Amino acid sequence: MAATAAALAVTDELALPLRAVGDLAAAAGVSREEVVVITQCASLGGKLPFDDASVGSVLAVIKKVENLGDLFITEISRVLKAGGMVLIQSSPSDQDPNNSIQRKLLLGGFVDVQASAASSQDSEHSVTIKAKKVSWSMGSSFPLKKATKGLPKIQIDDDSELIDEDSLLTEDDLKKPELPVVGDCEVGATRKACKNCTCGRAEAEEKVEKLNLTSEQINNPQSACGNCGLGDAFRCGTCPYRGLPAFKPGEKEIDFGAPVVLGQEIDFASVMTSLPDRGVSSSSSDPLCEGNIAPCSSSSEQKEDCSLKQSKTSILSCVFNSPFNIFEAHQDSSANKSPKSSSGSYDWLRVLRRIVCSGSMWRFLGTSKVLTSSDVWFLGKCYKLSSEESSSDSDSESGHATFLEDFSSRIWITYRRGFDAISDSKYTSDVNWGCMVRSSQMLVAQALIFHHLGRSWRRPSEKPYNPEYIGILHMFGDSEACAFSIHNLLQAGNSYGLAAGSWVGPYAMCRAWQTLVRTNREQHEVVDGNESFPMALYVVSGDEDGERGGAPVVCIDVAAQLCCDFNKGQSTWSPILLLVPLVLGLDKINPRYIPLLKETFTFPQSLGILGGKPGTSTYIAGVQDDRALYLDPHEVQMSATVIIWLFLQYPFYAWNPFCYGSYSGVFSTSQAVDIAADNIEADTSSYHCSTVRDLALDLIDPSLAIGFYCRDKDDFDDFCSRATELVDKANGAPLFTVVQSVQPSKQMYNQDDVLGISGDGNINVEDLDASGTDAGGVGVTYGMRGTNMPPPADVARFLSRDTIFDRVRLLDADPRALRAFAGTGLAVDVTVPNADVPRLAASRASARRWVRASVAPYAEATNVSRVLVGDEVISQANRTLLLSLVPAMRNLHAALAAVLPPSPRRREIIKVSTPHSLGILAASTPPSAGRFHDGYDTAVVKPLLGFLRATGAPFMVNAYPFYGGLTNDTLDYALFRVNDGVTDDATGLLYANMLDAQLDAVHSAMRRLGFGDVDVVVSGTGWPSAGEYWEVGAGADLARNYNKNAIRHLGSGVGTPLMPNRTFELSIFSLFDENLKPGPVSERNFGLYHADMTPVYDAGILTAPQEIVGTKVTPAPAPALAPAADGRRRWCVPKPAADEVALQVNIDFVCGQGGIDCGAIRAGGSCYDPNNVQAHAAFAMNLYFQSNGQHEFDCDFGQTGVITTVDPSYKSCKFT
Repeated sequence: MAATAAALAVTDELALPLRAVGDLAAAAGVSREEVVVITQCASLGGKLPFDDASVGSVLAVIKKVENLGDLFITEISRVLKAGGMVLIQSSPSDQDPNNSIQRKLLLGGFVDVQASAASSQDSEHSVTIKAKKVSWSMGSSFPLKKATKGLPKIQIDDDSELIDEDSLLTEDDLKKPELPVVGDCEVGATRKACKNCTCGRAEAEEKVEKLNLTSEQINNPQSACGNCGLGDAFRCGTCPYRGLPAFKPGEKEIDFGAPVVLGQEIDFASVMTSLPDRGVSSSSSDPLCEGNIAPCSSSSEQKEDCSLKQSKTSILSCVFNSPFNIFEAHQDSSANKSPKSSSGSYDWLRVLRRIVCSGSMWRFLGTSKVLTSSDVWFLGKCYKLSSEESSSDSDSESGHATFLEDFSSRIWITYRRGFDAISDSKYTSDVNWGCMVRSSQMLVAQALIFHHLGRSWRRPSEKPYNPEYIGILHMFGDSEACAFSIHNLLQAGNSYGLAAGSWVGPYAMCRAWQTLVRTNREQHEVVDGNESFPMALYVVSGDEDGERGGAPVVCIDVAAQLCCDFNKGQSTWSPILLLVPLVLGLDKINPRYIPLLKETFTFPQSLGILGGKPGTSTYIAGVQDDRALYLDPHEVQMSATVIIWLFLQYPFYAWNPFCYGSYSGVFSTSQAVDIAADNIEADTSSYHCSTVRDLALDLIDPSLAIGFYCRDKDDFDDFCSRATELVDKANGAPLFTVVQSVQPSKQMYNQDDVLGISGDGNINVEDLDASGTDAGGVGVTYGMRGTNMPPPADVARFLSRDTIFDRVRLLDADPRALRAFAGTGLAVDVTVPNADVPRLAASRASARRWVRASVAPYAEATNVSRVLVGDEVISQANRTLLLSLVPAMRNLHAALAAVLPPSPRRREIIKVSTPHSLGILAASTPPSAGRFHDGYDTAVVKPLLGFLRATGAPFMVNAYPFYGGLTNDTLDYALFRVNDGVTDDATGLLYANMLDAQLDAVHSAMRRLGFGDVDVVVSGTGWPSAGEYWEVGAGADLARNYNKNAIRHLGSGVGTPLMPNRTFELSIFSLFDENLKPGPVSERNFGLYHADMTPVYDAGILTAPQEIVGTKVTPAPAPALAPAADGRRRWCVPKPAADEVALQVNIDFVCGQGGIDCGAIRAGGSCYDPNNVQAHAAFAMNLYFQSNGQHEFDCDFGQTGVITTVDPSYKSCKFT
């Protein structure tokens, strides 16, 4: 509570006139600034936030006398100082307010009560009552004067007899009075209620008289129209039951419920979770305002008033407080709680709890955007809202009303409930996941409105409606019979990641529309020849060479060809809808694009933007200043049960103008808002909204799509002209560009380019993606986990001078190697160790430190091309690594941009990516069925692909046919040799080699998530020259064949069956055999060269023919194998891809066991060098394996260990 106040002004209204505050200040002798003002005092619950005797003067401006209750008078007296003044102003419209207020003040203990004459300055508050609190304080004392006269003396005669009072009572007096028989006092009897009636007849008679109802109507309520029992929302203006709550026909008792007090403050969400269940007494407090209801008097008059107020009191009075309130009333939420239910809950209570607590009701009751006087650009039209500006511009119109009429005429499509389940799922609602679909429906619906009815069309105020308007709404109904329903969109976009319950991005949404339009067109051509989508559709993507990654390019020749195809070659042009997916930043939109986005709304062809806040899609249809004006799809078209209950319980919704209009469509009695194509009398209010919402443009998600509708060739030419002017204003960073044509080999005309998915999910072989990179390139992986490795300077000189390799992949950021490759011209990929990934994900500061230490010192001289974050992170069962991967990549990208901006030597920011194993795929056969593991796909892979698309980096995959489950029968298939091939039954495509199948499986998985346009790079492939006895195909000759054929095939430009006519960048694994690597023999023998730089075999990678010396394979080391039960000894070593964090846990576990000596891997021990986790873990894990009997489960170590028959001992380090 506040301590003191010189003067206090309270009112039961939303605001208090400054003149009244000034009058109080003058009367109290204080300045206006010293006056504390409280509005809507009824919400205080009868308590003022001040200490006792802490306020000098009080002004109460009360609109109605009944709001000035006895409790409030008592509260004013409590806070007033002794001798303090109180002024009360009230409206003269009440009957004799002067006398009423004076009486209350006198009964409240005030003195010198007097009324003032009516004020001519204020017609609303014209009666002023002035009073004064007594000058003494509670607890004070003063002496009483003793009486000067003595008390009169009374003489009592002791001999007089006293009368026994009981003897004065007769037998009738001693009889117990009998109450009237209930039947005798029944409402409706001819007898009248007595004065002191206690049986309830008096209240019933007053009710009958006040409501003008007969006794028969009370006893047997009936309805001629059938709506009387539904509540005031459905009753006519002359209904005799107006004011009564809903009732069932024929019921005799009508429960009026408990009162709700206007202006009360309450935590709506918490109260909704405690709504009463079946069995709660009707006399309990209103569940919506539980614990905050003002007490009601027991008198019959006040009981009736409380009952009658219930039906006309808004649920909003329990939820919202005026913004003028200057404090919060804190009440004990534990008081007056309703009793718990004795039986099950009402279904509607559950629904209402869910609506309110989830925030849907808050959005529904939200206020509209208050527009400023600045110009509004709305779908190509300019509205001059300033009264000072004229509308001389032919393209502009004036006035808020004109703009709102246009806004409310746009098609509004929102979340819906109660439709048929979507395909094989159980989803009958799209709440919380369908906003992108609904936003795209709104954009396409505007295009259809513009095409059929014109841009100037406005929704008529009277029925019947235009049949074309009704036909458009019908196409967006929620059933498979409606052409553009959510059911059909999800089915069409299945191959791009669209699925019930999942959120998708704008690019995948545009592709889904492309597929759906094509499918509908094919079906209509077969069935009736009618066209449901009367225009061509052009999804614009790719740079000038036909590739994704640069600014999208609108190709005039492509648009012309699409129009020609739409017209079946009969004419060269048709109406066309252009959808331009864009990614304008990473976490937030790049500010340089905001002015360009604003200007697109000035295009007469504008259809707005499909976008919104991150993860929350909206339909942005206009701009004002730096705010986007949008239609929000996040309102829920509620089911009939919920709507009817709201009408019955809270008739406020039926007449309150706050709810009417903008959301009148919500209060319909239909579950789904499907409209029959021929129903021109249909209620279409649920498809329109007059509530304008706004969003700061710099808060828009950088992933969005812009729409444009061009009616004819002239309109398209005008669009191209405006777009070209926009490019000139972009300062080198346009949203999109316009060209006449593209290279024939890169023709983007076929708009089903990303694998050409048809409506049934099958692949259209004629529409395969040939838009991959032509850069190609052959690299090699340079690892140094071996003994006697050559110096990095010699390796760099050899690779740059004597080989065909144009890039090299480092498995770390070794400074010696980075310095060695300076000036060689080779592109270098640097790798962040897996153990460093969580640290880099933690903060951008850590990423900047890593860049400054590991890349920046060498970046000017060494051609660092990429930074690879970890190696095969997603394939490892490490939650910390998984969740850190994408944040680390984002932080590194930002750090590289900040620390190493583009320069003359380095024309672009270093790319960031990460290599993956094929273990990320849950299915890879047939290739067209490729998909990522469930859970990983949406949680990790999809954000990763979004990052790669936004930054233009490739998706990198390690593809090894050697690990593809080889048998002697499949060797030819894996080695590119003549074989029968494998046919993908889903596509009919024939695969002649295993590497193509592996790459297409990855591409199919990416396509399912909507990222088929992201480039694929083979970050590692190769074949071992030696292996275990059980490893099929290991050998030098086979390794030579595979590597030669892989380089030749991926660089030939043939591509793969699903990605034809393209070359692939690949990196051969690896340059050297590395004898310190753990695992099977094959892991140490993937090299093209031995450590002494003699070739293992001729892989055809030299620029000049050279004599190959020493082709004999000599794995190092090659110890003798000790005999065992199966004739071989066995050792336990880490798996090649084992996580270093997990291996460190293995070391701690083993070396913490009693009886196991790990001294050999401690400093100074025989196995301390090399000092790394893999080497130490190999020794520790094998020690545990040998000590416990060489059981297979003793080498499991959480699936990080593997048994080998080759002794991993080296030098003085012996693995016993």
